[in-house]
Amino acid sequence: MTFLTFLIAVCALILALVGLARGKEANERADDCMRYLSDLRSRHGTEIKELFQEIYRLKVKIKAVKGEIEDPPYEISDACVGCGTCEEECPEDAIKPGDIYRIDPDLCSACGTCESVCPVDACSQMKIESE
Repeated sequence: MTFLTFLIAVCALILALVGLARGKEANERADDCMRYLSDLRSRHGTEIKELFQEIYRLKVKIKAVKGEIEDPPYEISDACVGCGTCEEECPEDAIKPGDIYRIDPDLCSACGTCESVCPVDACSQMKIESE
């Protein structure tokens, strides 16, 4: 990944976080940034994977602080083998395929279905650290 691409990804991260803090219209812009980062991730492999995961964690943390969620959503670890069982069983259609499957925290209802059907225990509830 070039330095310019990385810089653009960092800017997209900042815009996404600002959008999350401001409200619904800005939240839509944050979602656009997430789609852009997802596209970068698919083109550049795991180079920005940690950045992508951190955005999801921050998004959930902001929602928790605002009182918009009671139970944290689930996330999928690197142990995922890509079998697709979780995607098929998810009642909210929150799980999407990729190099590993991922859970959209905005769609996840924290029902735990993914965790119960995963054959390799790659699904777990996201941990929200308090500061």
